[in-house]
Amino acid sequence: METGSEVPLSIIELVCCALRELPDDAGSHEKIAISSKVNPSRSRETVRKLLEVWSENRPDVSPSQLSWALMAGAYADEVFRERESVELVWTGPTSKGTAFRRTDQALLELIESARVSLIIVTFAAYKIPSIADAIVKAGKRNVEILLVIESKETSAGHYAHKELASGGNQLRSVAKIYTWPVEKRQTDSMGNYGSLHAKCALADGRMAFISSANLTEYALNINMEMGVLIKGGTLPGQMHSHFHGLIRDGIVEEIEF
Repeated sequence: METGSEVPLSIIELVCCALRELPDDAGSHEKIAISSKVNPSRSRETVRKLLEVWSENRPDVSPSQLSWALMAGAYADEVFRERESVELVWTGPTSKGTAFRRTDQALLELIESARVSLIIVTFAAYKIPSIADAIVKAGKRNVEILLVIESKETSAGHYAHKELASGGNQLRSVAKIYTWPVEKRQTDSMGNYGSLHAKCALADGRMAFISSANLTEYALNINMEMGVLIKGGTLPGQMHSHFHGLIRDGIVEEIEF
């Protein structure tokens, strides 16, 4: 069970502290009760399953031994997470002697790798069946999905809003959808406000895709678009925290269709 890679290190440390306080002859109820200390609910469920497997299948492993094994796995995963790789992603004409991965390939890898959380930020989103299918599949494996899109007012009802309103039933069923309200935006001296122009995707705070491409048929197939796919390091986690901070502070708000 990949608890060390699915649960944040801070929660693993909390669980390990609780394990070290258990007597060696603790019963199943006492062991599994440790999961009640865990939030959020997805991490709690992962921890509960681990404790059930331990209690039922390996009662010979002491709480202290399990604690040290969990910590070793979590710290090993943390070291791996800090190893950063950056790959150039490109859609458009090729040049002699170069070979880059396409935008849609990189985005699909990121979506399919998500196990806990997926954040996608885009102005436009339409005619992308393979990407939409991958997002729906992620939702069905209990990945928390947040879509941040341009507001209906500033996009004149087109793009992401139009797509979600007309044919995005499955997508809406697995994702929380957010927008940057006009009233929360800065304006210039003429009263013009800025646009949601960021295009990025994040998986589990471990992988980040930053691109010029919107989620559109043209951007993924025939436009000239460039981006980077970042695995590991601190940047994906910083981006993950930033967007959750924008939600927490009410700068982007959840919307209903």
